[in-house]
Amino acid sequence: LDGWTLAGNDSFKPEGEILTSTFGEPAEDKYDYRFLTVDTVTSGDFSLDAELLAESGKLSFGGLVFGRKSATTFHAAILFPPRANGEKPKEGDGAGPFERGFVHLTSFFGGSQYKIWRNPAVKAGTLRDGTSATPWHKLRVDVTGTIADVWFDGAHVASQEFPSPDVLRGGFGLITGPGSGKW
Repeated sequence: LDGWTLAGNDSFKPEGEILTSTFGEPAEDKYDYRFLTVDTVTSGDFSLDAELLAESGKLSFGGLVFGRKSATTFHAAILFPPRANGEKPKEGDGAGPFERGFVHLTSFFGGSQYKIWRNPAVKAGTLRDGTSATPWHKLRVDVTGTIADVWFDGAHVASQEFPSPDVLRGGFGLITGPGSGKW
């Protein structure tokens, strides 16, 4: 992982072409996280994307971190896969054969202060019988000036305008929650 910072943890490990993340057990009510960031800081417009395997019941959440100023001050596009509690979508809710996941565009301001700017539902690829239809998903963040755009599997899902481009500058990379995922 030359050129990447684990920030004092060993949650991310390379396995051939795959990068795995593992720590703790997945929990729907535990929002602990770990970073893997690039050893550089953004100073202008940029795009960041990664393919992520975040299976229901195996990983609480995972995504992209950007504008990272510290371990508690950053922005993130986070995929929450469908809950493993067996809840099924209701008829006619547009979910089709897939259970819904969510992509949060969130800013963290230090300590336990945060703001969820956007929370669109996405078809996260877990079929009702528990099998995965499309297990790998692509997350992307484009930052242009003061606007952050978030993409999920090639579809634009959220935009947020910030007061200054300075708040979007900083470290960037991957964020993982409790459980096990692949990148």
